[in-house]
Amino acid sequence: MSENTSDRIGKLIGIGVGPGEPKYLTVEAILALKEAARVVAPCANNLEVGRAEATVLRAIEEGYLSEVSIDRVIIPMDGSSTNAYRDAAQNIAISLREGLDVALITLGDPHLYSTFTSFSAEIKKLIPSLIIETVPGIMAFQALASRFSLVLSDQEEALYLVTAHNSKTKLLEALDTANTSVVIYKGGREFPSIIDELKKRNRLSESIAGEKLGMDGEFLGSVDAFEGRDVGYLATMIVPPVRHENKEES
Repeated sequence: MSENTSDRIGKLIGIGVGPGEPKYLTVEAILALKEAARVVAPCANNLEVGRAEATVLRAIEEGYLSEVSIDRVIIPMDGSSTNAYRDAAQNIAISLREGLDVALITLGDPHLYSTFTSFSAEIKKLIPSLIIETVPGIMAFQALASRFSLVLSDQEEALYLVTAHNSKTKLLEALDTANTSVVIYKGGREFPSIIDELKKRNRLSESIAGEKLGMDGEFLGSVDAFEGRDVGYLATMIVPPVRHENKEES
């Protein structure tokens, strides 16, 4: 645990805890959680365990990690998150100014579609000299590909990562690009329209998807298994490149 001295500013450490399955916590993440003086987890409200916190709690329960105390910071999903990030940053800054190293946990990786980006930016405004470190985490699309033994990209193939909230034009351009594997995050409500586009391009049968990987309610399968299903926010789709073994798809 870090030494608590008044003349030392603590470090802010963003820890990626993976997609939700405790076994995907890395050794570096476990060590960082043990060494941090304070561990902070974002949640939608104080009565609800956030997904990153749930992952760490399961890791403790299953013996991957010793007991860790977790403080919650509230980041509501109702459009008022800007003020919430500022308030949470002020809370965390108090500990940092006391010389405590603070770990902020996040699903996946701290540098990819993560709440850590907003947190660290707000805290940096309060403490410009702040030292920020990160621990990389396994992403949902990596875990999904592994579950299906799917090669994401090989040799000259490209990998295109996009959210369903991005411009539809960009998504369609990616689907129309040869030798490109397309990973679609936050697909949820857009799954029906994306499935229609895959059918038009004969790219449906080889595509896979997963929702809530490693969490309660997990659902995995070929993309056509998601037709007619109410898909939530934590959904990932992978459209592999058209390779010689699936070019004759009909």
